[in-house]
Amino acid sequence: MHCHEPVNTCLINIPYGSVDWGGCFLPLVLVHLATLLDQAGIKFIVNDLQLSVFERKINFRRPGVHRQIAQKILGNKQLKNFLFLSMDKGLPFAVNLAKEIKRLNPESNIIFGGVQATLTARQLLLSFKFIDIIVLGEGESTVIELIRALDGDKSLESVSGLALRKGGRPFFTPPRAFVADIDALPMPNFSLIPALASYQPDRAGRGHSSHLDVGRGCGFKCAYCSSSKFWGGLVRQKTPSRIYREMKHLYQKYHITDFIFNHDQFMADRKRIESFCELFSKKRLPVTWRCYARVDLLDKKLIERLAAAGCTGIFVGLESASPRLLKQINKRLDLKRAQKTIDMVLKAGMLCLASFIMGFPNETKAEADQTLSLSLQLAAQGCQVEISLLEPYWDTALWQSEKNKLVLCRQYLKTHYAYLTAREAKLIAQEKEIFSCFYNYRTRDLSLEEYYEMKLYFFPLIYMFPQTLLSLSQTLEKAPLWLCFAWRSWLARKGCKGVFLRGGVKKQSVLFLDFAIALVRHNKPSKIEAFLIAYEGDNNGA
Repeated sequence: MHCHEPVNTCLINIPYGSVDWGGCFLPLVLVHLATLLDQAGIKFIVNDLQLSVFERKINFRRPGVHRQIAQKILGNKQLKNFLFLSMDKGLPFAVNLAKEIKRLNPESNIIFGGVQATLTARQLLLSFKFIDIIVLGEGESTVIELIRALDGDKSLESVSGLALRKGGRPFFTPPRAFVADIDALPMPNFSLIPALASYQPDRAGRGHSSHLDVGRGCGFKCAYCSSSKFWGGLVRQKTPSRIYREMKHLYQKYHITDFIFNHDQFMADRKRIESFCELFSKKRLPVTWRCYARVDLLDKKLIERLAAAGCTGIFVGLESASPRLLKQINKRLDLKRAQKTIDMVLKAGMLCLASFIMGFPNETKAEADQTLSLSLQLAAQGCQVEISLLEPYWDTALWQSEKNKLVLCRQYLKTHYAYLTAREAKLIAQEKEIFSCFYNYRTRDLSLEEYYEMKLYFFPLIYMFPQTLLSLSQTLEKAPLWLCFAWRSWLARKGCKGVFLRGGVKKQSVLFLDFAIALVRHNKPSKIEAFLIAYEGDNNGA
């Protein structure tokens, strides 16, 4: 916590993720903002509620949890400006906590910021009268000017980049220009947040793992994504020398030893990437780093240069194995080339994580099977795969054409989001546009319940036992989707759905092996020995 007397501004980082992720990443956006406020001489305190979630300091099932958190925050009687930093999935909790703070302290200034708050600013101001101000877009300069205006006599209407009220209606001040030179931003000061020891260590346990802001914006326009809308299609990147200096600074001062380069378009400028690789190879630091990449921007030569420069992993978004769907969402990839590229990444000794999305509005059962099959093949060859269900974002191209197909699975809200109370669930149901990311699209062939059961019971098998699952599919000559529904039915007959979800890897392994052996013995008894060899391969790698 950063605290000077007197202090009247509070930065609140809102919970947004599962408590079972295994660690809490350093809150990069919070740190950047705190660094700038500190340099500007603005006094503030920090409340990282996401960290409190991981440390189990907040019981979200306890009645009155919003009031209890608000009372704790308001223990500092001088606070009047409350800035809520919220990811999309944290927005409902932020709204309810803000309402409670406003109720207990009617003179407070409730300020929201973030991507979803920016994109739905008008709706937020219309629906929630206790929200006073929304910082739009890239907010570093805006927040400094805003706090000074609130503490002085300057009119808020003169501060660019805000949404507020005028005559009881939403009013937008002139837009603020993006930071032209992001190299000029100060080095993040992690001493302004709670003790570093509380946050996620790197994978080797040597230090800490952190995202690194290496660029901003996206020039692509995928139909389901809000990134280009938020950033206005503008792409800015830090120079190789600035990235290197920032890594060196954070390693030497805070012992951060693992970096995730936080920019989807890190590979957009090949010469810049090659320059960074050359610089890092010459002035090697005892750290590891990972990055995002469009798979079609990678080739063998660049992959080898990345590996030689210490890159340990690359995240790529394939999204779907259906060429038809890829074309519809404006993500034009050559899937055969993508598979070869992923194989080159793995052979270069790097991890590769490939992400997929299921649940597109026009996705057929055959296309769902295509995506499951490709993810399974990649996982079996050593690629880490991540499969998620499509989350609608307000006013994207896909939203505009398919918003009449939005559906909400209330049961999933209860089981998957530990920090969502009944109050959040009610808000989500009432305000579809603002909280659209909790919804899904109604699809062509499969029900929402079938997708969620796939996510809960089948996706984990792809992650944990890919070789076994692939062998089972090949042995039985059955597609992954058939196996998915057979597995779901088997768990239901055995009464083991809850046991699978809560039993841990060992119990899950036993259940899946029982299921698989029963299937093989019933359908292909002569193939049981070959199947068990594949299972042992998965089990030894676990």
